[in-house]
Amino acid sequence: MSTIFSFKQFQVEQEGASFKIGTDAMILGSLITFDKAKSALDIGSGTGVLSLMVAQKHPDLFIDAIDIDDVNCHLMEVNFTKSPFDNRLRVIKHDFITFHFQRKYDLIFTNPPYFLGSLENNELRQASSRHFTISSMRDFVKKITVCLEIGGLVYIILPAENFSQWENVFKENQMFLDEIIEVEGKLNQLIRIIAVFSTESKELKKNKLIIRNEKGLYSNEYIDLTKEFHAHELTSD
Repeated sequence: MSTIFSFKQFQVEQEGASFKIGTDAMILGSLITFDKAKSALDIGSGTGVLSLMVAQKHPDLFIDAIDIDDVNCHLMEVNFTKSPFDNRLRVIKHDFITFHFQRKYDLIFTNPPYFLGSLENNELRQASSRHFTISSMRDFVKKITVCLEIGGLVYIILPAENFSQWENVFKENQMFLDEIIEVEGKLNQLIRIIAVFSTESKELKKNKLIIRNEKGLYSNEYIDLTKEFHAHELTSD
């Protein structure tokens, strides 16, 4: 079976990636919007799918994508080189926390480790990609604030059950919640929250996205959100 995920304007090779493309990436990548941004940072980039989606939406945006994993970085290099956006994408193979960035960014986005606490996954690469201790989460958020320009935005997708912990840590670092999108797998089944944080206090915007309808098929709103990316047309009936 092919390991290539095809989009309208690019393809993503996933062979050996610590995590394959899923609905979370499709939703987050489709929602990230900041037309004023000139520079962006993708943290824990994996195959580079989020960088590619954001580059497609923002034709003047330059993106640095950082990941510590050797295989992931190789895949990103391949995927970026084969894309129409190669001249605006750069791979950084390093630990985000310890890397010394030479600039600040207007836009930062990330699909971070979900699980807080002890490691539960026996496969080391997947475990490190999906688990944070409370201490490492605090270091992660603090480093984000160091890398963000005044007036910049941070997009992050989180499990609904962990959202309040993350929100509190962002508040501790003088970051303000600008927008939340509640993502429901089906009606009234909250599974994810996409949060947008800003360096400036604004009126909070709240929205909702339901992925699947009562038939278990993709909802019209999900199809409309992701239609500029999916290579094949989705249907809700």
